[in-house]
Amino acid sequence: MGDGIHKVVLYINESEQAFTITARMDRARLPGVDEQMSEPGWTRELVADRLEKEEAKDRKAQVRADWEARGYRYRTRSPLS
Repeated sequence: MGDGIHKVVLYINESEQAFTITARMDRARLPGVDEQMSEPGWTRELVADRLEKEEAKDRKAQVRADWEARGYRYRTRSPLS
């Protein structure tokens, strides 16, 4: 059995019709992503919590496809250092 500690977090900017999404563990730099996406206009939504790694990756892909189907543009984040 796995650890079930992954989260899927969606960041949305309604005025730009843009979004980004991540699937990470808290200890795997999720706070760094939160800091990156704290720009004005962006909101944070916890999509899922306590998932296994593969389940989190699948959920992330599903949510990304849903938002792209709504006409939102996926925004690539800068890599965390």
